[in-house]
Parts: sequence; structure tokens; C-alpha cells
Amino acid sequence: MMESTLKDLEELTLCGYCKQKFNEHDMVPKLLSCKHYYCLNCVQTSMIKGREVFCVTCWKRTELLDQGPETLPTYNPILVLCNNFNAIKLGASAAVGSATTKPPDKGKILQSENCHTHGMPLALWCHTCCNAMCRACASQTDHPGHQIKSQVEAKEQLVS
Repeated sequence: MMESTLKDLEELTLCGYCKQKFNEHDMVPKLLSCKHYYCLNCVQTSMIKGREVFCVTCWKRTELLDQGPETLPTYNPILVLCNNFNAIKLGASAAVGSATTKPPDKGKILQSENCHTHGMPLALWCHTCCNAMCRACASQTDHPGHQIKSQVEAKEQLVS
């Protein structure tokens, strides 16, 4: 179980297009308007057409206006994960042998989990997209006709 979780976490540290590990230089994770993210290098070389970036997962377009792709928002939580992944792996392997390790409180929603676009708490869940979102994201046209619930409500439905 722990090994599959670590493998899933490690996959998050890789660009979904080139499968290279993100870093703070040319492999910076850039967030597109559709909420998918890829390294700056792939965005610049493979996804840009004129003043638009086309997502290779959902084909939604992100307009750049008069700016380059380097001005797209950096997906900082993924950078933090990349920078700390080795420590996480070491901590996980130490925790497997430790009887005093307490599981995290599953009832808590981390306060640091805020929307990268609006800075608001990710209090809602889009069941259709399987994504957490803030209230501003839910009120926009990004999720028309989607089933959106509070995270607490979605958790209760999942548990029952």
C-alpha cells in the first residue's frame, strides 16, 4: 500500500508530456487554465501555437495575450513535492517500521490548500472532473452542468 502511494506521488513530480522531473529552472511546472500542468520546456516547444497554449490532455486552450508561456502560473505545490520527495520517501520507509506513527487526521482539510488561481480555500469537489476547487472556480463557466459538492459532503458520500 505504502509503495503504491509513493509511486503515485512520484508520478506527480514528472511532467505529463515528457515524463521528466520538474525543477526550478527549465522544467518549472506551469499551470494551464484547464488546471492541467506541464513543464515550461514542453509548453514552449510542443504546446504553443501563436499566442495560445493547447493542453495535450483535454485540448482546452490557454490564451497568453501579449505575454510568453513563462508568465503562466507556476504550480508551486508540485515544486515543493519535487524538492521534498526524497525526504518523504525516507520518512515513509521509517514510518513503516515505527509503531508510534499516528495516521493523519482524515477529518482535517489543510488550510494551505488554496486555489492557485484565486487563493481561496479548496472547499468544493467537482465529481465530474474529480478535482478540488474554490467557490470562485465553481461559479465560473469551467464546470457547466458538473456535479459540485462540498468536500465534506463528497467525503460522506464516498464513505457511505
